[in-house]
Amino acid sequence: MPSKEDRIIFCSDGVSQSGMGSEAYPFGWERDNIASYAATLVSSESSISAILLAGKIVTMAHKNDAYKAKDDISCAIIYFREPRKLLLCTGPPFEKEKDRELASKVKGYEGKVILCGELPLI
Repeated sequence: MPSKEDRIIFCSDGVSQSGMGSEAYPFGWERDNIASYAATLVSSESSISAILLAGKIVTMAHKNDAYKAKDDISCAIIYFREPRKLLLCTGPPFEKEKDRELASKVKGYEGKVILCGELPLI
């Protein structure tokens, strides 16, 4: 069962086999080296986003192949983190009598708020 701050890394064999035949990675980068690299990145920046972490893994795999990929190099990551909350309001309520209710929800919202259009002020 995953815990908060865990990550699941999915990658193609082009990542694990990158660098195959090289002096550094005669059998390819391999799973343990990918996991170690990812763990090092996460320990140096604990809140690194899934997209940034995947990008760094792909970049390193490409580098292992001397920037001439021999196979597809794909990586995706699921990051179990605290959800970010966002409230998006695109104008006042259709029913004018609900102006105060909406304004109160916006004012008391715990998270980021994006307001578009005119909303009533309390």
